[in-house]
Amino acid sequence: MNKNSNIAIITARGGSKGLYKKNVCSLAGKPLIAYTIEAAKNSNCFNHIYVTTDCAEIEKISTDFGATIIKRPLELAQDNSSSIDALVHALQQIDNLEQYKTVCLLQPTSPLRCASHIQEATEQFYQSKSTALISVCEAHHSPFKQVFINNKIIKPLYSWDHITQPRQKQQKTYQVNGAIFLIDIKYFLKEKELFAIKGKLQTYVMDLFHSIDIDSQYDLDMAECMILKYHLQK
Repeated sequence: MNKNSNIAIITARGGSKGLYKKNVCSLAGKPLIAYTIEAAKNSNCFNHIYVTTDCAEIEKISTDFGATIIKRPLELAQDNSSSIDALVHALQQIDNLEQYKTVCLLQPTSPLRCASHIQEATEQFYQSKSTALISVCEAHHSPFKQVFINNKIIKPLYSWDHITQPRQKQQKTYQVNGAIFLIDIKYFLKEKELFAIKGKLQTYVMDLFHSIDIDSQYDLDMAECMILKYHLQK
């Protein structure tokens, strides 16, 4: 792996529906986004670490923690804005982009994803010679146990047999945890998707503990409890 061919882009808009000013919320004494910047830096996997944002406060914090800012247009920072569009825009702002092979999208809402996870995922990505890699974790609640409710009528997502089957007998399922997305830059700019539908996709499995995704005050409180209890370091 040659870190000079890799860049990291952290997507951090100022607005947030679930938790006000989420990306700058204090988490165990540091702004939320600082955990992702530090993890990226400490991984030693990247030539450059960028933060794409529309927010002056995020700019200041990100600069203080050592990231380079890419100013995001307001139209790409709305509640319905796509991370893919923001990533495309960010890549288009980088000088001499052709010198880089891989971009790693890191979302600041995964504060317990640490440098070692990024290192392992990046190494796996290069050894597998894949087009893209995404991080996943085992699903906390099996989809085989889920139901629909329509006009007060319950229907299983799969079958009643699945609903009544013991958990131990069901196939493991996984969910995208949003912590790490690695993808070949040329492929991404051509296809504008992260899951290598026309290429080769790898998955990097993380445990549930490190896969917490901050979307509410409850999530933030849980992450703080974990950090303080286990003295987690980046």
